[in-house]
Amino acid sequence: MKKYIPIILGVLGIFLFAKVAKADWLDDEMNQQILQLGTYGLIDYNQSATAFFNPPNGKRYIEINPILGEQPERKDLIAFGVAGVGAVYLLKEILPDNWHTAKQVLIDSVLSSEQFNIEENVRVALGKKRIINTIPIILTFRW
Repeated sequence: MKKYIPIILGVLGIFLFAKVAKADWLDDEMNQQILQLGTYGLIDYNQSATAFFNPPNGKRYIEINPILGEQPERKDLIAFGVAGVGAVYLLKEILPDNWHTAKQVLIDSVLSSEQFNIEENVRVALGKKRIINTIPIILTFRW
């Protein structure tokens, strides 16, 4: 049960954040995408926590993110995820409104990068080799 507490708190935090925000907050596509990013963060956290603290194949995972180090603790994983989502939300809020396209590129790119990271985690969990051995950063544009 102890390992599920951060996940439960994270999901609760997302719902409370959405509930406390203005009623029209979720009408904005970027805000919906930030909630999606938070969900991706929870998935990534769960994958990482399993790989580090309860690996199904008995082989401990080595983190490739130099900020976290090779064997981060749970609190490091949580802090990094919260800081990442918070930074994206903060940038979305503080950049001027006429920077809409730049904000959208930022959010789309972070979402794509996190989705690729989740897919890489699945590859590692299945015992397959990573496609890349670095942090995936994907730049995404809309036409």
